[in-house]
Amino acid sequence: MKAGFVIEQLERHDEALARLLEVVDARLRVAALVAGDFFGDGVEQGRELLRAAAEALRDGSLGYASILARRA
Repeated sequence: MKAGFVIEQLERHDEALARLLEVVDARLRVAALVAGDFFGDGVEQGRELLRAAAEALRDGSLGYASILARRA
């Protein structure tokens, strides 16, 4: 029981998060090519955050899940 809830079902969806990170990376690369000067360091900062998120996903400290729970 967690915070007054009983977890009925837990589904990991880490692969969906990995795909999302790939899409965001592709968009950041396009932004850098098309209007890199407009964003200043923002695109590179975004890519650094993206790399950190991808590493956290690989080592298991970041993930995505759906949880079905009921009140205890």
